[in-house]
Amino acid sequence: MAATSRHPRRVTAHEFATLLGRWQGGTGELYRQLAERIRLAIQQGDLRAHTPVPPQRELAQALSVSRSTLAAALQILSREGFVEARRGSGTVVRDPSAPFDGLSWTNVLGMMPVFRQPDGADDGVVNLAAAGLDPHPALWESWTRVVRDAPQTWAGAHGYLPAGLPALRAAVAAQVSERGLPTEPGQILITAGAQQAIFLAASAWLSTGDTVLAETPLYAGALEALRSLGARVVHVPNDVVGPRPDDIERLTREHQPRFLLLSATCSNPSGRTLPTGRRREIAAACRRANVLLMEDAAQQQLLLGDEPDPGYLAQHCRPGQSVVVGSLSKLLWGGLRLGWLRADIPVIRNLTRLKGAIDLGSPVLLQEVAAHALASRGAELERDRRAQVSAAHDLAVGNLRQLIPDWQVASCSGGLALWVQLPRANAAEFASVALRHGVSVIPGDMFAYDGGYGDRLRVSFAATPPRLRLGIERLAAARQTFIS
Repeated sequence: MAATSRHPRRVTAHEFATLLGRWQGGTGELYRQLAERIRLAIQQGDLRAHTPVPPQRELAQALSVSRSTLAAALQILSREGFVEARRGSGTVVRDPSAPFDGLSWTNVLGMMPVFRQPDGADDGVVNLAAAGLDPHPALWESWTRVVRDAPQTWAGAHGYLPAGLPALRAAVAAQVSERGLPTEPGQILITAGAQQAIFLAASAWLSTGDTVLAETPLYAGALEALRSLGARVVHVPNDVVGPRPDDIERLTREHQPRFLLLSATCSNPSGRTLPTGRRREIAAACRRANVLLMEDAAQQQLLLGDEPDPGYLAQHCRPGQSVVVGSLSKLLWGGLRLGWLRADIPVIRNLTRLKGAIDLGSPVLLQEVAAHALASRGAELERDRRAQVSAAHDLAVGNLRQLIPDWQVASCSGGLALWVQLPRANAAEFASVALRHGVSVIPGDMFAYDGGYGDRLRVSFAATPPRLRLGIERLAAARQTFIS
């Protein structure tokens, strides 16, 4: 049967490469050059709608590039709406006349790690993808107390508190103030985890097509929130310390971003913490460039061992120039779904209206449990978690160095995961092989807006010690299969 407009003739990898012609030699990373040339071929009609893209292994060989370079190029084109992945059909060229809203919710859920690697009751897979600790015992003690007293505490109350439980707002404000950023309870909004806090703040400042400056690599959940709002992300280059202040100013002049998003303490996925000197330089750059700083401090309380707590980057900013996002999920438990957002009071009032329109407020009883735990065992909670994280980090690093010595494990100051570089390997391909060996990890391209980090993995060490050891043993077995 002859090919139709809906089902055009398949092109071979060699034909695809020939159609692109000479495309290397321009400026920028190779994968960006490749994406630009494929985009042009689609726009000119050389690659027709619904044309299947040849298998990546064959096409990469025909183009004389690595599979990670090809995958990064296709990822850019997918996000821009030029190609799409179809079940059973692989990647195909999209019909440019078909509506495209930036990214479908199905694709968003498919890329988020929590959905990509579901954690069933016991599916036999060791989950080194999820970066969440088990519940702290203080949670259950507080739960028992709160539930026991609830009939008296909440008699006659309607239970709708969009800004959050006053006691929890006060407890969070006190913790933030103790770290060097003076904060009133009215400057705190309680949210459904740090993820909602990022989404709410981004929603308040962004319109479709607006630009955001961000560090790289960047927390995957933040990237998905920005994608869902139709934002364009421009990454700030790093040096050995972190994001470069001069580039923040330069990129602000070039792109007029709505805000700068970065994590200064225990950044996810790298675990990097910025020294005080760099924090001051970044804050000064933000002042000169007149750009808002949005600081992701979700892992602020997960520093390793005796690492000193540097406080918040925002404390070096001028009033009204920063928004800080935090979490109680790491300290207490992710299942609580409680986070917070710190900003000036007028901003909090506006964000409270936005949150009220979404869910009328986070569950009050869960907020009371958290408030009671912070009031009764606040300092102890953080000591316990830091000790737990330090032991798990040392166990993970020791096992990786013993079982997979050619992997490069980046040093980190805290958090719940290791940022690992694979020698001459496609991390996305390896993650698929690892899953077949019964262990889940996240490939590095999940933490970059437009590709990159194709040779990196995020390996969580939040699992229990026996499961962590087993997971790394399975990674070692997967590596042997992968390189053979």
